[in-house]
Amino acid sequence: MEEYRFFKEFTSQFLSEEYNQFIFSGNIYDIFKHQDNYHNLVDFLTQKLSPKRQIIKFNIAEGVNFPDNEQKLHFVDNLSKNLRFFSQLEEKRNWVVKNLAHSRASAVEGFNLLKEAVRSRYNKPYAFIIEHAETIIPDTEVARMGDADRQKLVFLRDWLGDENFIKSHHIIIFISQTISEIHKSICNLPSLSRVVIDYPDYEMRKSFIEEQSPKNELKMDISVDNASDLTAGLNLNGVKHIIQHASYLKKPLTEELILSKTEEVIKGTIGDYIKVINPDHTFKDVLGAARIKMELQRQVQIIQLGDPSIIPRGYLVCGRNGVGKTYIMEAFAKQLGWLCIELKNMRQKYLGETDIIFERVKTVLESFKNVMVFIDEADTMFGGRGENVHETEKRLTGNFIKMIGDPANRGKIIWIFITSRPDLLLPDFIRRLEVKFGFFNPQGEDRLAFLQNILAKVEIDFGALKKREQKKLLKGFRNFSPAEFKMITTQLIAQKKISSSFTTQDVLLLLKRINLNISREKYQLQDGLARKYSSFIDLMK
Repeated sequence: MEEYRFFKEFTSQFLSEEYNQFIFSGNIYDIFKHQDNYHNLVDFLTQKLSPKRQIIKFNIAEGVNFPDNEQKLHFVDNLSKNLRFFSQLEEKRNWVVKNLAHSRASAVEGFNLLKEAVRSRYNKPYAFIIEHAETIIPDTEVARMGDADRQKLVFLRDWLGDENFIKSHHIIIFISQTISEIHKSICNLPSLSRVVIDYPDYEMRKSFIEEQSPKNELKMDISVDNASDLTAGLNLNGVKHIIQHASYLKKPLTEELILSKTEEVIKGTIGDYIKVINPDHTFKDVLGAARIKMELQRQVQIIQLGDPSIIPRGYLVCGRNGVGKTYIMEAFAKQLGWLCIELKNMRQKYLGETDIIFERVKTVLESFKNVMVFIDEADTMFGGRGENVHETEKRLTGNFIKMIGDPANRGKIIWIFITSRPDLLLPDFIRRLEVKFGFFNPQGEDRLAFLQNILAKVEIDFGALKKREQKKLLKGFRNFSPAEFKMITTQLIAQKKISSSFTTQDVLLLLKRINLNISREKYQLQDGLARKYSSFIDLMK
């Protein structure tokens, strides 16, 4: 098996003597294969590093701990013999044992023990693995820290900045899902390198499914290739969860099962910030919008060529409320066959939390092969500008602008920004969303398609009506949006059910009661903006 990219990056930086201090972030809760078995990250690192190093682990729940009791006893004996203070061996041993026990309550005592271990003579260099680093040195303002947190921070700054430690053959690895949760003064130390653990790519997921399916006696109603595509965004632990779930229920693996479990597993990893959308409609189900559908079908053909250089980074979709923007773009995603997700709840009220969420979401999004990311009401999420915008919001906006513009994501992630107010978006977003669509109320043949559909639901054949009646109906529906068509459809069906007879006259009477002046000025503004921002002149009509 080929070595993991993150481990190759780590070993390369260490063996070149460039770094011996690291933060591992990203996909830290996955399983990793060593020889023929899968291990969690800490056990994987232990297996990989232990032949040449003494492994010492540390977290605030267990304090300083070891892979096994034999190594713990060996550590106590060796450090006791080599301590520079105390004259009696018994005193030295008592100090080591006491600090091991106290390291569960005091991180500073634990770190002091590790520092003394580095200074002592030992036949192997150490590899210190600091688990849940965000709980030990959280990113909190110094002024708000308690004394214990300040002590930890100062201790680590001094120790990690010590030239003797930097030039040693020892290794220290901090593990945290996101770097944003660790105090910035530690993350920004020049002696410390950041290593991101990627989510498994298509080939890794495919290999894992092929390996695990027979072991779990799993039947599959879809191909391995399709299953590998659909599990994009999951780590191997998530894929394992799905396989074992289907196996336990004695159900075959299906597309529906994978999609339903995918959202559940992703939420468990990063929270309720990504919603997996599985549109059940295509262009055939979209009434009217003939020119828009034709252009979107052309975009489908462009994307399916598979050339990242010509695939748009994103689409700006604008138009008045109720014009069907989201519904049509979901049909576009279905037609294309890409995974479709929606981002939501990205702004958090607690300072710094938004940075953490962004880092988690970014790691997941960039693990996908082909994904369409919907941001509905984009002006609300990314419309903040001016002097009064909080620094956290500025960072969130800037981070998304960078991610959309990243050449590595082109052809893998397509962004769909949906808004009725594109003028509120920053120019940097407008520039990166290369193709822009203006959506408008149905006119001409599009409006006729809506009208025929409505009348058919109340058992009126538009084609069988007299020309005079047809003209009256077309005139009555001339300013209706798709949302208003849907509303009037419900009302007409209800009216038919409570009436002894139902004719076109009843339709016209109900139409006269509808107030189309509600928010008229707002809609006119939104129509004007849709025309202003549309890339294609022929779609402005």
